[in-house]
Amino acid sequence: MDAAVSLGKLRGALESQPDVSAAVILPPTGAGAMPSLADLRTADAAVLYGGTGDLAAADAAILREFVQQGKGLLVIREQTARWTTWPEFLPGVLGAKRQGTFAKGAPMRVINLFGHAIFTGVRYVETGQSMPLYAGLTPDSMLVMEGTVGEATAPLGWLRQNGRGRIAHIVPASTELFGEPGYMRLLVNTLLWTARRPIPGARALVQRTYLPNAYPGAIAITFPEGPTLCFDPARGGVSHVSDGDFVDLRPRWLTKQGEPAKISGEQFFHDAGRSPYWTDAVGAEPNFQFMGYGVKEEFPELHYRVGDREVREQLRPAASGIGLVRELRIGAGRQQLSYRHEPQAGADIVMSGGARATDTTAFSVGADAAVVRMEIRPKRVVAP
Repeated sequence: MDAAVSLGKLRGALESQPDVSAAVILPPTGAGAMPSLADLRTADAAVLYGGTGDLAAADAAILREFVQQGKGLLVIREQTARWTTWPEFLPGVLGAKRQGTFAKGAPMRVINLFGHAIFTGVRYVETGQSMPLYAGLTPDSMLVMEGTVGEATAPLGWLRQNGRGRIAHIVPASTELFGEPGYMRLLVNTLLWTARRPIPGARALVQRTYLPNAYPGAIAITFPEGPTLCFDPARGGVSHVSDGDFVDLRPRWLTKQGEPAKISGEQFFHDAGRSPYWTDAVGAEPNFQFMGYGVKEEFPELHYRVGDREVREQLRPAASGIGLVRELRIGAGRQQLSYRHEPQAGADIVMSGGARATDTTAFSVGADAAVVRMEIRPKRVVAP
């Protein structure tokens, strides 16, 4: 494949994004070594295409420092077997082990894309290539693209948080793929993700599934830059919130008993007990009826009834960073209505539009219609 032409196309696609400049670094013609990586010292993110060739000790040190500083790294079609100066790069940074060729070299015909912001604007990825087989992905790796030949599957794309930095590996690569707009969009989106830059056009993803500490049919809502939350439509509340940006549904599909889906990131809010809504009668739980959800101003809006009151709840990420804003428009009713939650060790809750009586009462409103805003923020732990 012609790396110069392919990377030139990628450079053009990257520089079409606001405030992005890119450079292509190639080894001298016929060289058996990687090009100099000195330019990484001034880069915010990097694309490593292949990696065939020897990695000089000085360049290995530069790349180590780049990764340790938490900068973004996208690796396309890893080929680092000759990196004797950093043999642990594949398992330690990319988080996998290579195990030969997948499906005896059969052409890859079916590629599944799982719900993540990097696939914004990408309808499909198609190739007839044979693929290498990777196994032993680390627990923190998020498998977002998977190939199938017969009944066998192989990871073709995964994301992970490596210390402070974000790492991505996209396995399919060819001259033909670099000419496909969808594939090019995938690479651009993925590099933006590693650099913690917004992905153009990315929207919240809403999926109904089986989640931990929730009834079947729970709603997983993932925002492009986090957080991810579980809303339980049976009990009528947010069960948990994490700072991740992906929900892995495969445990539900692959296990015999149907294990819960896996939510990425660190959970900072948990409230999976009884129904959070109470009336003014002590301990009385009003009837809860979930009526559906839609989209308002690009953000999910839940529609339900609590007793005789209609509630429309819009959910969106906090502007100040990782956190969740819940805006509830509560219709008039005959009784006072309270929303209570479990004590939170990992989150602060900032409320406006209703009265807050205790640390576990998020708000109380009278019989009149009301608008209440709750912001759930992860607590920041400051080291002594």
